[in-house]
This record gives sequence, structure tokens and C-alpha cells, in this order.
Amino acid sequence: TIPSTMSCAQWWDCGWLHLIEVMGNGQSAAKKRRDTELARLQYLGDRYPFGDEEILRLARCYSYLRRARHARKSFLSDWAAFCATLYPLPNDAEDRLGLRLRSEGSTVGHKMDGDGSSQSCHEDDDESLAATRRHRVDLLEVAEGRILPSGFGRRLERSTFLFSQDLSNYSDSAVTESPGTPDEHDAEEFAFKRLEKFLEGASDCSRRGARPALTVLFKCCVRNSKGGYTADDEKHCSGAAMDTSGAYGQVRNENMSASAVEVLDMAYGLSLAACFLAKAAELESLKELDPADFIPEDVGTSLGQSLLAFSAKKKGNRIGAECFSNTVGLASGSTNSANVHGECELVSLDVFLEWAENTAPCLSACLSTFMHHILFPDRPYPPSRTPFLFPDLKGQSSAFFHRPASSLLFSLASMSLSLGGSWFRLYTSESDGLSFNRLQLSLLGYGGPTLIIIRATNGGIFGAFTSSPWKESSNFYGSSDCFLYQLAPSARVYRPRGAGTNYMYCNSAARSKGYDGLAHGIGFGGDSAGPRLFISETFDACVASSADLTFEPGPLLPPAEEGGPQKDFEISDIEVWGVGGEDVVSEGLGAQEQHRGLVEANIRKARKVDKAAFLDDFRSGLIESKAFKHREEIRGRDDCHIDEDDLNNYVMDK
Repeated sequence: TIPSTMSCAQWWDCGWLHLIEVMGNGQSAAKKRRDTELARLQYLGDRYPFGDEEILRLARCYSYLRRARHARKSFLSDWAAFCATLYPLPNDAEDRLGLRLRSEGSTVGHKMDGDGSSQSCHEDDDESLAATRRHRVDLLEVAEGRILPSGFGRRLERSTFLFSQDLSNYSDSAVTESPGTPDEHDAEEFAFKRLEKFLEGASDCSRRGARPALTVLFKCCVRNSKGGYTADDEKHCSGAAMDTSGAYGQVRNENMSASAVEVLDMAYGLSLAACFLAKAAELESLKELDPADFIPEDVGTSLGQSLLAFSAKKKGNRIGAECFSNTVGLASGSTNSANVHGECELVSLDVFLEWAENTAPCLSACLSTFMHHILFPDRPYPPSRTPFLFPDLKGQSSAFFHRPASSLLFSLASMSLSLGGSWFRLYTSESDGLSFNRLQLSLLGYGGPTLIIIRATNGGIFGAFTSSPWKESSNFYGSSDCFLYQLAPSARVYRPRGAGTNYMYCNSAARSKGYDGLAHGIGFGGDSAGPRLFISETFDACVASSADLTFEPGPLLPPAEEGGPQKDFEISDIEVWGVGGEDVVSEGLGAQEQHRGLVEANIRKARKVDKAAFLDDFRSGLIESKAFKHREEIRGRDDCHIDEDDLNNYVMDK
């Protein structure tokens, strides 16, 4: 029962959806209340991208987080532990709404110990739930302490899930109204708007697509004039501000700016934290997982250089490119680093969103994937959304990626969904040697998407991706699901622009059977006489030009020392990877095995000879030979008789 001393507003302020009967008010009042709450639940379901079950789960989580502020470990840790240990609810549809929250007790089935650990007060609690809770807390301690930037969870909550009015009493243990809270008769509506704000934040982080998620990410990195994060400022307006009348104000985003390095470091850390939580869910113990495999490197010059160069281009100057070398390597979580953040390394929100859409369209999925592991660890990822999958090399060595958490892998996975998940190495010059025959053999017959990575002796890492299978042909083929890219010193992506269809090309001299005036090797873009990216079969005179009709223009090679563009290059290292995830890679390898089996069968068939047919062809002259030439030379002589039916010999007349 509801204590008589507890007001309706207090229940709402704890996050209860009020799907309970109000005792003592009569059946008509209870029915009216129930209808009101059902209407509100429908309203929330229509407004936010969650199902009813998910909304009720988030409401219970909201209740717990507000009630337990005085004894919390961290926003993310407590959220993850609570969402993973919810008690089963009745399946009886008629009683489901009435008991859903009532069965959870005074604090939704949990109480807080003095050390901040969450313990259940439900009578049916068992050791398995407690062990799961402790395991989730341990996972988030690793993620927040070693993988994510320092203070990320705090900044995320304050910038996205709370009203500015709530920041002033954020550390208070009691659930009290903030200064400026409405009068008692408006308190319920105010509490409902708090719940809406919470659901708004959860939606932006996990379900609303790229721009809202990237905006949340960006706001976590915005600093004030003193170098501190604005999310830590009590006067900071998180999201939409609400006055005492419950009206929402508009937040102006056009003037916000943040460090390019910090934003990208945060996305990089989130991608690894999501990968860490996903791997941990597959294992029984945290001891089976090495956290060192998920510790991020500095994001380096690749994505950061690209973002700053794009920002400088939008501004019409080169400040970003000139200043970037002074900003790389700053610790993303260091407050002191903010003191050296100059205007040259700051980017605006609009520029960041436009750059991400063009160069790193998968970047937003880093946050949404991580938040899904926090909010709904027991549920599959929504089919309407695509998770960010950090590339998994499965322990295979590489001349380019020296750690499982390589920042180069993160840069590639940000460019295309097809570059996430499991990879399989088809060819590497490091162990297979610079052999065009082996390179071509690794490509032909493979039935899945492939990624070619090249390191040139004159600097730079670049290559191409294609989703189409390879084949030998004197003509270009493939589909628009391909692109050229530069990975270092800057990350750039050149996608098909619709003016041409010369996507991919594979033509060897052996197939041509002589000089045909065409380029012999592997190429992308351009034409058959000179592809834009071309790997010759002799590995000499390889070309990487900056423009053609098929792909967007831009350099693949770094500029020469004199400052001009480079075109020719020599290969230092080259690798080919089958990409697309475990299922796609397995299917591609199966197609390649079938292709090779067919080729070998044709070779064996060609080696087998029908001796009788061969002799007939031999004797008839179909196969040119001088073995029976003398028979033709004596034909017509009066002293020679040739018996055509005698297979042994001919006879001479006596």
C-alpha cells in the first residue's frame, strides 16, 4: 500500500508511472487514475522509440537512480547493474499493469548499502542475481577506469539526462524539489516532465539515429572559458531548459565548439567499451578477458587531421591543418589539456555532423551500441538500427595493425558497416611475399567483400574496398558499393559519384595472351589504359592519382616534400582482408574453396586423354605431326597398297 504521508508528486518524482490503484479513493477514482496512466504510457510510447516494456524498464531505472544518488558508484555503473538484474514481472495481462511496480518494493526492489553497492530487498532474491550485479559493476569499473575518457559518465548524465534546475541539488540524498519547482498542484506534471527528459536522453543516445547521438557526444566535450567542461557547470543548461511553468526553452547549438581530438577520442573509447561489454557477455568470468586488449591508443593524426582539415576548408583557411600537430597526443580526459586547446583545433557542431556524415557515417553507432549494452543487456540489438562492431582480426598478424585495439581499425570501421566484425586475412606481403600471382589467387573466387590496404615507401597508407567478387576481365565491373580511401596521414573516403561506373578491374597478361594495349594488374577507377588506383602485376609503376570520373576527387598519397601532389608509388606492404563479419567471411571462403575445386577439376580433366580418340585425331591430321607423313608421300605409287582397314601397317606389292 502507499503510505498516507507520501504525496502523489513524491511517487512521480521517484519515476513511478503510477500504474497502480490509488487506495481509499473509491473505484471510480482508481479507474480514472488508471485510465490516465494508460494514456500517459501510450503517449510516451508514441513519442519515444521504445516499446511499452522498455519504457517501464527505463522508468524503474530512473526511479532507482534518483533515489540512490547519495550512495551511487557512478551513473553508468549503477544503471548497468540495475538494468541487468530486474525481477521478472507477472505474465497475467489483466494484472500486469497493477503489479508491475507495486511488486518492486519501496525502491524498486533495491536498497543501497553504505559502501554504495546495490543489494536487493526482494524476498526472492538469490545469489545468481547478486553475482550478476557484482559482475556488471566490475565490468563498468574497468570500462570507466581504463577504456573511457575520465568523467564521461558524469558528463553524459548532466548534459543529456538532467534539467539545469536539477544540477544545483545533484548531490542531495533526499528526493526534494529543486529551487524554482512549481507549487504542489503542478508537482506531478513537473515530475512527469523530468521522466520525459530522462527518456529523451535515452532516446538520443540509443535510438534516434546519427545526428542526435553525435550531438550528445559533442556536448560531452564542450568546455567553458576556464577550460572546464560545461556539463560540470551547475549553470550549464543540459538539453532543453524548463522554467517553473513547465515550458521548454530552446538550446542554441550553433555557437558550440569542442576539441576535435577529444570528440574522436571519446567515440574511439566508446567503440572499445562496447566491444569489451559484448565480449564479456559471452564469457563466464572477467578473468577470461584481458582488458589491455581494449585500451585505446591516441586517436592519432588520421581522423583528427581529417576533421580539422574539413573544418578549415569550411572556414576558408588552413588554420586547422597547421595547428593539428600541436594538439595530437593530448589526453582526452585531462583538464590541463583544455588550457592549450586553441581556436585552431576546435570544431563547431555543424561542421562535425557534416564531416561525420561524409567521412565516418558509422561514428554515431559507437554511442548507441554502448548504451544498448547498458540499458538492455539481455535483449538483441533493435533490427531497425545497426550496431558498431569493432574489427576483430581473430589473432591474425598484420603489418598494419599491431594491437587488437588499433586506432587504424577504428578509423576503417567508422567508414563503412561492412568493415566491422570478423576479418580474415587473404594475403599479406609480409609472409606471402610481393607476388602478383599469390595476390591474384587470394582474390579470385572469394565470394565476399574485400579490403586492400597499401603502405607506400614514400609514405601514406591507403587502399580500396569493394563488396563485389573478383574475376579476371579486360573490362571494368562491380557495383557502387565500393570506395577508395586514405588512412594516413589523414582519413579520407572517396565514394562513387555517379558520373562513371569503372569500379574495379583485374586483367593479367596471361589472360590477355599477348599485348592488348590494356593495363595488366588490379585497378579502381580511371580507365583500362590507366586506372586511378593501379597495382601492376610487376609491382612497378604503381599509380594512385587524385581524380577520375568514377570516384570523388582527392589525394590518396601524401603530398611530396616539395608540396605538390604525388602520383607514382612503390609498395612497402600490402594486405588483402575478407571483411563483413563472421557469416559473410565464411560464405566468401566457401565460395573461394568451391571455385578452386572447380579450377582444379578442369585442370585434371584436361590432363586426361582418350587414347583411341587421340590416335584417330593423330592419324587424321587433326593433330599436326610428321609421324604418318610418309604414308601420304607413297600414296599413288603402283608398287604400294594401303589397306585403310589395317591398323597395323601398309603392304607393298610384289
